[in-house]
Amino acid sequence: MSDASADPLAAEILELERRWTRALADGDMDRVQSFMTGTFSITTAGWLDTPADRETWLRHAIDRFRLDWFSYDDIAIRRYAEGVVLAQLRCRQRGTDLSTNGSWAMVFRYTDVWVREGDDAWRIDVRQATGRPWTEADDA
Repeated sequence: MSDASADPLAAEILELERRWTRALADGDMDRVQSFMTGTFSITTAGWLDTPADRETWLRHAIDRFRLDWFSYDDIAIRRYAEGVVLAQLRCRQRGTDLSTNGSWAMVFRYTDVWVREGDDAWRIDVRQATGRPWTEADDA
């Protein structure tokens, strides 16, 4: 993985990832959706059986989970066509499962496809998420 500070595009995408996730943690659905294309889809690591569209994922995410803390600390960028970027990231997260009121802690690997849209802003179009439980090694 790369150091985002050495690559301006990686730094820009990483900042967008942080702002998008912060909006999700804040429960600000208008802000969350402003980072996403209308055709966004996600394949998750088990809690949704099939790829989900934007509205389905957001409804499940907001109804089921509260994100209390997150940290991105690893990113690699691949440029494809003009205005298409694939980002591979690691994100450590802690939160609350609202259905049980129990805490959770996971480490996710995301593969995100960002595209430039008409207003020349980057928007996330596709996410593939793979998660595993947090371990003591993730505290470092």
